[in-house]
Amino acid sequence: MTNNAYKKTKPLAIQNAVVMQIQPLPFLPKGKQLKYSTYLGGTVRDAANDAYLMWSGDIVIGGVTLSADFPVTNGTTLQGDSDLFLTRLDPSLPPDKQLIHSTYFGGSGDEGLCAGPVGNGLGTVYFGGSTKSDDLPGREGTWDDSYDGVNYDAFVAKYYLGGMGYSGMSD
Repeated sequence: MTNNAYKKTKPLAIQNAVVMQIQPLPFLPKGKQLKYSTYLGGTVRDAANDAYLMWSGDIVIGGVTLSADFPVTNGTTLQGDSDLFLTRLDPSLPPDKQLIHSTYFGGSGDEGLCAGPVGNGLGTVYFGGSTKSDDLPGREGTWDDSYDGVNYDAFVAKYYLGGMGYSGMSD
């Protein structure tokens, strides 16, 4: 982990996500290309599936967690056995201030693979995933707002990283 890591040591967990920012510039020696790295997660199992870099330099990470103590900023809680997470880190800040926004996303069933996030660079992200939840946030009034009860349903969501809410979901 880099000296400016949000979490330098891995918690006692089955699996934690690792976030890295690499500068693959040919003029930099190989040992100098790692710009940022940190652990991210709670005490059970956390996997980052995707990330992107915002114009501001913040890193947005999406993944799946089974950890009820995953670091969140908005008071959300783990709803099923597994939920998705969306986290925004600012590596330019001191470690204790880097967690800009972090939330669980899920319902009372299990959520699976998180595809994305992708975004406009300004705080709105789009992501997709799989769910077994009939109460997934934001589903009311969408094209198909109920879980069929057999396998996982797919969904797409738009999320505002400032914690303003969800919109545009379908399965």
